[in-house]
Amino acid sequence: MMKLISLTQPWASLVMVGLKRFETRSWDTAYRGDIAIHATKGPVDEMALQQIRLTLPEVAQLSMPRGAVLAVVKLISCDEMTQAMVWSADDRELAVGDWRPGRFALELADLRPLAIPLPISMGSRGRPITVHAEIEAQIRSLL
Repeated sequence: MMKLISLTQPWASLVMVGLKRFETRSWDTAYRGDIAIHATKGPVDEMALQQIRLTLPEVAQLSMPRGAVLAVVKLISCDEMTQAMVWSADDRELAVGDWRPGRFALELADLRPLAIPLPISMGSRGRPITVHAEIEAQIRSLL
């Protein structure tokens, strides 16, 4: 079964276009496998977007759909951040995540954007949740 994680904008779109390979969180997970990237219905974090544009000016051209699944990725690892890991992160990742020792970096690979965003009303409230079979089928039909 596929999992889903909700991200506010601009982070969901950054994952969707491949500008964000790590999702940083305060918790870890043992889950590995497909995970749908869901953009929350909430407003775009304009303050964060302005900061990100300083490092990644191409972000200004991104669409920011809300309340929809945008992509599917494979969650391949979840590592607790050490100071050495933070120092080795590239500027792009540092600009789009909360890279502090003690937090966790969820590594995302095998990016598959949906042909069109799939509006859904469910959200994960921060942690991965299991997607219902009928929603998973809709997501997979748009890959």
